Amino acid sequence: MTQAATQGDSTLTDERAAWSAVPVSRRTPMQDWPWTEACFDSLYQNDCPTFVFIGDDHTERHAAAAFAKRGQWAPHLFLVGAEENGEPVDVLYKDEESAYALAERVSRLGAAIRFGHFPAQSLFYKAFTEISRKHGVLLRAPVKGSPYIELDDGWRDPLSQFTSRRRSDLRRMMRKAEKIGAVTFEIVAPTLDNVDQLLDEAIAVEAKSWKSRSQTAIADNENQAAFYRDYARLAACDGIFRISHMKIDGQLVAMQLAVEYEKGFWLFKIGYDETYGACSPGNLLLLETIRRAVENGLSSFEFLGKSADWTKVWTDTERPNVAMRFYPHTVSGYICLIRDAAGIGVRRARSVMKSLICKERTGQ
Repeated sequence: MTQAATQGDSTLTDERAAWSAVPVSRRTPMQDWPWTEACFDSLYQNDCPTFVFIGDDHTERHAAAAFAKRGQWAPHLFLVGAEENGEPVDVLYKDEESAYALAERVSRLGAAIRFGHFPAQSLFYKAFTEISRKHGVLLRAPVKGSPYIELDDGWRDPLSQFTSRRRSDLRRMMRKAEKIGAVTFEIVAPTLDNVDQLLDEAIAVEAKSWKSRSQTAIADNENQAAFYRDYARLAACDGIFRISHMKIDGQLVAMQLAVEYEKGFWLFKIGYDETYGACSPGNLLLLETIRRAVENGLSSFEFLGKSADWTKVWTDTERPNVAMRFYPHTVSGYICLIRDAAGIGVRRARSVMKSLICKERTGQ
């Protein structure tokens, strides 16, 4: 199998065809090109795109990975969109053989790599944990998984999946909402013509919740806002972007930003207007979007991010993730480790540094 890599010497347009040509059994939205392009356009404007491809030519690729190279001397490579967006991002590979070939190539790039919270069930993760030992030190630790619901006919009536007490609570919330005014739900597939307006409305609703006080709302983060604007346009052009609404008397009180992709409903952001908090509009909207996902023939409802108390109300099923960073046996690797010491813990950093120095002296 021939290996090829391009590192910042091609435009994103040049890479799209090769990226999209990698035959993956089931991609996630974070492996799809709109995600990668939106990340480079918004989050990594001052960084160098670094693509690694495994394959025979530009039209036949078996594996691929996209990184943003930050820094000129002793740089870091960031797996595109993983740390900045807090989502589990996997690389692309056709099969186990191509996953191992990609792991070998990535481990030889000679730069420190930050993978964010990586899918622990990935074949690449298995391959990289084995191969990277020859070329550097891999730091990894289990982290909270990404919750999801495996949809079946039982979820056509989502209330039936809860305890009687929970069903009673949700029905009571709906009655409270209906006392305020007429309740409507809608899942919109935006077009390029209306996606900006719909996104602005959704972001404004999220800013009216507790997220604004904690400075975690999209409106409070310039980089995140830029990413979602770029991503919304690109995903809308591909017909996969979804904005879900709950309205009371025509007033938007809860929203979701999601994509419908590969038989799944992938939930990126939720938000609601705290003025209506007594009727729990966020939960009522979730109830409706799960029901419609089943009606539309989808097989999973993906909460993404990390499990939390509120997601455990809906599901205990998670896709396991692992925090992962790699430091090569190079001077550049040592420098990056020192820079990252505060984040990974001084004691752990010292242990890794001793290992690096030992490897360097023995030539291993």
